[in-house]
Amino acid sequence: MKYNVAVCDDEEKDLKLIRDYFDKLSSEEKIDFDIRLFQNSEEMYRQYQRSDAYDIVFLDVEMPGMSGLQLAERIRLLPDRNVAIVFMSNYPEYMKDSFDVHAFQYLTKPVVYEEFMRVVLRIIKENQENQSAQILVEYGDKQELIDIDDIIMVTSENAKGKELCIHLSDRSIYTVGTIAEWEKEYQQFGLVSPYRGILVNLLHIHYFRKDEIVMRNKQTVPLSRRKEKELRMFFQRNVIIRKNKR
Repeated sequence: MKYNVAVCDDEEKDLKLIRDYFDKLSSEEKIDFDIRLFQNSEEMYRQYQRSDAYDIVFLDVEMPGMSGLQLAERIRLLPDRNVAIVFMSNYPEYMKDSFDVHAFQYLTKPVVYEEFMRVVLRIIKENQENQSAQILVEYGDKQELIDIDDIIMVTSENAKGKELCIHLSDRSIYTVGTIAEWEKEYQQFGLVSPYRGILVNLLHIHYFRKDEIVMRNKQTVPLSRRKEKELRMFFQRNVIIRKNKR
């Protein structure tokens, strides 16, 4: 697997140091890294909005204009919400602030290779352990493996005929089953029912309103008053903790 990495630091020597560390780690551990370097946080954010997701991001905390902490806050609002963020700084007092954006690690400059290696290998290990579960979906005469993390929601289209629609970010797939069966089987992976006939993926919830849920794709889903407390607790336990683990 190739890991996409972004490093942002206004100091060229620090950028080169981290790049050299990645090259060394790649050679020692036979890990493939695709690395993008940025000396400007605004430039990185503009590019980030247009590019594919990153797996690992190293950010200098103190940069002109948008700081590393501010950049991390914006990144957490993008669909690339599971990226592992590592902060680098000369000032350890920023460490507490890094917790607010679910930083994976805080490294004090000058970063030493042994610390860098330990952090990156731990990110990779946790990434491998947290790989999304897959479901074999049958529809018509076809079968397809889909990642549970790619599912936005599942809706019942025909209760009597047991027809379900699986909503993905780019398309929908129809299959046979019931919402109750799916929730029993996949609740452990974050698929829960906020209302009769609907399952939502906790990873794709953007925020809660009084009687509905707003998903990250801007769709709204009705929220049963009876299930609201349970769903909020599920969301906190399964999403916030998962981000912290990363």
